Amino acid sequence: MKNYFGLDISFLVKSGFWAYVERVVRVGAEAGIAVVLARTVSREVFGEYQFLIAIFMALGVLTMRGFNGMLLRALSKAFDGTYMAVVRLSFRWSIPSVVLLFLVGLWWYVFRDVIVGSSLMISVVVFPFVHVLQRWEVLLHAKERFAQRAKYGGMMSVGLFVGVCLVLLLGYRVVLPIFLVYVALHAVFNTVYHRRVLRLLENDRVEPMWRKSGYKLMPSSLFEVMYTHFDKVILVFFLGMEMLAVYSVAIVIVEAFKYTLGNVMRVYVPRLFRSDTEYALRWLRMQGWKIGLGSLMLVVVLWFIMPFLIPVLFSDMYSESVLYAQLYLFIIPFYVFAFIYGQILIKERYEGLYVRSLVMAGAVNILLYVLLIPWVGIAGAVFGSVGYYIVMVLMRYVGLMRLRRRALS
Repeated sequence: MKNYFGLDISFLVKSGFWAYVERVVRVGAEAGIAVVLARTVSREVFGEYQFLIAIFMALGVLTMRGFNGMLLRALSKAFDGTYMAVVRLSFRWSIPSVVLLFLVGLWWYVFRDVIVGSSLMISVVVFPFVHVLQRWEVLLHAKERFAQRAKYGGMMSVGLFVGVCLVLLLGYRVVLPIFLVYVALHAVFNTVYHRRVLRLLENDRVEPMWRKSGYKLMPSSLFEVMYTHFDKVILVFFLGMEMLAVYSVAIVIVEAFKYTLGNVMRVYVPRLFRSDTEYALRWLRMQGWKIGLGSLMLVVVLWFIMPFLIPVLFSDMYSESVLYAQLYLFIIPFYVFAFIYGQILIKERYEGLYVRSLVMAGAVNILLYVLLIPWVGIAGAVFGSVGYYIVMVLMRYVGLMRLRRRALS
């Protein structure tokens, strides 16, 4: 088992351990917030909270979130000046994002719901600090400061969980104070951590063509955001806030496992960017079937656990979430391969193919959401999510075969 996946086990234990700890704490805190809200507020309020988070996070894509892949590559190659260049550009782009967020809130305030609309309009104050300064994570990742990143991320996650719990303990059962405390604390933590990690920058070198490379990756982040949040928005319009609460419970546990896997895999990304193409492709060819088998085994185990886990955590009020959670599990194997394929494409500067895979997958994803959610309800959102990753994996696999032929020629 020591080299079962052809990995540097000592590096995985040392660095992957901290990535795993960070993700467990973060996911645990987010799931904890969901559990506490599901058990203390109505399904309507819980749905409103999920909707507000979806809108707030979705608009963050306009702050150049798509530059993070390029930034990780640049910092991994010691182009440290790229960090502040990206931050400055992101702050400029946050201005139209803030305006758009306020207008969405104003529309919701006038035509739909006063509390939800007010929450969005007030949140514009902290919006740039939540999205722009979150890049302290990328810097610590590139410098392989995994223990420090786990410490910072864990403290922030616990702080967010405690903040939400304090709001509930004070007797507030409406969404406005819950949501605003969450995003305000997020902004405070990001500001503090951003200032602390600046000391790790060792030079002012900026990666050549960084802006062009980042803009190439921008459409990918747009469709990633749509995949992550657009389903919730459509669900609200067709099914209402309560059904969004049911759907959110169905996906929260699967998302926890999915992103835990992603965080562990990200440990190797800086090393991947420094490796040669032939080695990366050879490793993938030899170990791919083991990765696929392992992810399928995880799906089977979780399938049998879900009927017991969801009622225990979220109460019997969300028992209808079980079947949707079981179906949602099938994104895990596709997610794993989509991630691995995508990082190799970025490494080789195949940004165009990387983006096209996300654009095509995103277009299929949105089409499935629009067609299936009004027809089959929550199941339509689940099928749309699975379809997203299937299309992405197929397109990236074709790209890797092209890359392999080039490497062998």
